[in-house]
Amino acid sequence: MLLALTELTDLDQFIDWYADGYRRFELHDGVIIEIQITGTHEQVSGFLPMKLGLQI
Repeated sequence: MLLALTELTDLDQFIDWYADGYRRFELHDGVIIEIQITGTHEQVSGFLPMKLGLQI
C-alpha cells in the first residue's frame, strides 16, 4: 500500500505515525510504503535468533 501524501515524511513523523505495530511499513525517501514479509524473510528472522542464542 502506498499512502498518498502531499509532503514527504521525516523519520520523527514516521515514528509518531507508526504506532499500531500490526502491519509493516518502511520509510523510503520520505514516502511511507507497506511491506509484505515473504517466506525468505520469515526464515531469516527465525534463523538469526537461534544462531545468536547458540553463540551467546
